[in-house]
Amino acid sequence: MKIEQHLSRYRQVANRRYLGILLAQLPLAAVIAAYHGVAVFPVLAIAAIIAALPAVACWQAPATRLTAVTLAMATMFTSALYIHAGKGGIEWHFHVFASMAVLTMLADEFAVLAAAGTIAVHHILFFFVAPASLFDYQAAFPVVLLHAAFVVAETIPTAMIARTLSRSTIAEGLATAQLKMNAEALDEHVAAICKTSGELSHAVHQQAAAVQQSGASLDQQVEYIGTITETAKRSDRLSSESLTSISGGAERMAVLDDRVRELVAAGQAIRTIAATVQNFAFQTNLLALNAAVEAARAGEAGAGFAVVADEVRSLSLRSSQAAQQTEEQVNLVLAETATVRALSTEVRQLLESAVSQSGAMAAEVNGLAAQSEAQRRQIHSVQIAVSEIGRLSQANAASAASANQSAEALQRTNKSLRETVTALVSLSNS
Repeated sequence: MKIEQHLSRYRQVANRRYLGILLAQLPLAAVIAAYHGVAVFPVLAIAAIIAALPAVACWQAPATRLTAVTLAMATMFTSALYIHAGKGGIEWHFHVFASMAVLTMLADEFAVLAAAGTIAVHHILFFFVAPASLFDYQAAFPVVLLHAAFVVAETIPTAMIARTLSRSTIAEGLATAQLKMNAEALDEHVAAICKTSGELSHAVHQQAAAVQQSGASLDQQVEYIGTITETAKRSDRLSSESLTSISGGAERMAVLDDRVRELVAAGQAIRTIAATVQNFAFQTNLLALNAAVEAARAGEAGAGFAVVADEVRSLSLRSSQAAQQTEEQVNLVLAETATVRALSTEVRQLLESAVSQSGAMAAEVNGLAAQSEAQRRQIHSVQIAVSEIGRLSQANAASAASANQSAEALQRTNKSLRETVTALVSLSNS
């Protein structure tokens, strides 16, 4: 509500209430007239005329300054009517001073000044026209001036009070409007804070639950990686043992290859010996043939020698056959030995390749174990960080819940403030 509207509303209420006070006073003029033996009906007629103008003004324009001035002048007319009905009794003059004080409720200094001017004109006019209706004794004009001085003395502070009341009414309207606007804005902000704090509390609780779930997943991951690391370490040990075994097999195959080479050399030597034996048998057979020829020439004298020569030739033939068979067996042995040597060479090469591959695999398994261990340490660090985040999330959840409670308390306080402002506005309007 604007300041002008608030002041107009106050004037409307004040003018109408003052009109009620004024209308309640007018019938008393008839009572005063009857008490002092003054004609009642003319007094009632004048009272009706006095009441008509402010009533019309309050009906047509209840919130204007002109209506307040009209009410103030009608009040002084009522005071004049009381003085007339009381035959100028000095006690009825007090109605002027009492009415001047009551006029402050109109919160308009011009109304107070209009009332003072009206009663001043009345006293001066009646002093010269109808002095008996003004004083119940033979009063001099200085008495009128004294009454005027009293009225002026009361008018100045009364006008100041009315002006102060007007300004207070304006200030009250400004303060009330601003307070109402601030209360409404505060209500919106408090509602937004409550909504935000509620959403924050819900989000923080969800975050805490998610962090807790992530922590559980990390625990499982750490356990799983620890199992992989242990498996990699066992594989590394098995690879090392397998590499040692394969290396030992390769060394033994090298020794076997050396033994096969020596066996081939021995076979070559045996074949050489067999060739020598066969050559020796061939030479012996030639000698036996020559001996048999010489024995045949000698006749009977060489018969025994012929027998010996025949036995020698038979022995040389058997020796030649044995040497030939030995050479054949040696050739077979050499052929098998060559096959065995080729196979042993191939096996040795395969073992050497297996040694190389096993070494590479052992290095990779070792590297995998190291990486798994490093990853386990990193995940353990992440797990510690997640645990710390979880702790902070729980603390944030508690803080969010506390903030939500504070926001709700602030909302309740603001509701009480809004009710107070509403009551103040209602009181100000009334």
